[in-house]
Amino acid sequence: MTEDAAALKRRADDLEAALLALQRRVLALVEVLPPDALRGLHDDLDLPDTASASLLEGWEETVSLTPSDVATEMSLLWKRLEDA
Repeated sequence: MTEDAAALKRRADDLEAALLALQRRVLALVEVLPPDALRGLHDDLDLPDTASASLLEGWEETVSLTPSDVATEMSLLWKRLEDA
């Protein structure tokens, strides 16, 4: 194997490792982001320019949390993060 071929093989291995790390990060995002934010993951990469749109656009706060709600939701969040 020539020096150039070895360098290309190392570069390909580095890129493959970076791709696997990126895939793991995207899968972790799927677990924590709201469904509205994930629409683009199922479509092609020709996404509309949504950088200026807020994920909370149209949000209306209609609930009031109680301490037991917060405790339950936090335990679910920690479980999801531990499983990721």
